[in-house]
Amino acid sequence: NTPSFYGILASDQTLNNATWTKLSIATESWDTDSAFASNKFTIPSGEGGKYVIGFSIATPSTMDDGERLIGQLYKNGSSVTQSVANDLSPTTDRDLFINHTTLLNLSATDYVELYAYQNDGTTRDILANHTSFWAFKLGAV
Repeated sequence: NTPSFYGILASDQTLNNATWTKLSIATESWDTDSAFASNKFTIPSGEGGKYVIGFSIATPSTMDDGERLIGQLYKNGSSVTQSVANDLSPTTDRDLFINHTTLLNLSATDYVELYAYQNDGTTRDILANHTSFWAFKLGAV
């Protein structure tokens, strides 16, 4: 199941209000084909196929009633609509956590990036120790 990678934020990252922000996934646990760089996973030559891609994103206890945290995958610079996950705060000062996994058919040189969005009305941090991005190629299907 390669190429594969797993990366996390190196430190907490600030998200501006109501703005899509590319996440700075800077710490890799592994990257089998050196395909993850500059916060994006690029499909190596000859490795097109179906990929399982996932992410987790978390905020500290700062989100209030009706406010959202959204994570979304971008493929080749455009949002992938079937790869959106969001969490809506039910009360005041809540942690929000997103866990999302999807399957994408990717060709050589396609690249995937992770973006996040929040609408708290001010800047908010996402937590490095609970934010990750990963992918692996499925074997023969």
